[in-house]
Amino acid sequence: MDRLSRSPRPPAFRDRIDAGMQLAERLRPRVSTLPLDDVVVIGLARGGVVVAAEVAYLLGARLEAMVVRKLGAPGQPELAIGAITAGTGRVLNRALIADLRLSEPQVERITEQAREEARALSRELGIRPEGQDVAGRTAVLVDDGLATGATMRVAIDAAYAMGAARVIVAVPVAPLSMIEPFRTVADEVVAVIATNQLNAVGRWYEVFENVPSSTVRSILDTARRTREV
Repeated sequence: MDRLSRSPRPPAFRDRIDAGMQLAERLRPRVSTLPLDDVVVIGLARGGVVVAAEVAYLLGARLEAMVVRKLGAPGQPELAIGAITAGTGRVLNRALIADLRLSEPQVERITEQAREEARALSRELGIRPEGQDVAGRTAVLVDDGLATGATMRVAIDAAYAMGAARVIVAVPVAPLSMIEPFRTVADEVVAVIATNQLNAVGRWYEVFENVPSSTVRSILDTARRTREV
């Protein structure tokens, strides 16, 4: 088991780069026996790409990115009724949708708006929607932390739909309550810190600023050029 809530109190990471370094050390034993070509590190844009870049660099693995968007409830954008990818992936929290008494047309409108935003961001970042080459490989899905878990859940489905042979969820910090549930939908879950006092992902970082698109583009362009050398 990874560190529990009795381990260091927040902040535990200087920034996303430091988080990626610590996460890479946790991941190393899980992938050290695999050929490098068999491991693809996929960062969830935007913030997860910064963490994933450090993980990929330290593990010597290929870096990719995926755009995933939360489906916010009407009037409560932080309350996730589900999540979508820029491609065709979608997961819904049917129980919450029923509790909020949302109609199917409402859900579809929320989905389409989020999908357009995700596709626009994919174009801006130069990411092909669900175009990552993971068929037959181990996909390591990286974000800067788990909060509701909705976006990571749809990323898992997307990775398997693209033919990943194995999916590892890898995050610096996650709610302790999510570890076991995620182990039922992914092959493995790796967290530097698993805590029952998450409150917010950002509080575990000294620096947790919004990541601009230009930073993500630069990271991905550098990774592509490195692969071509």
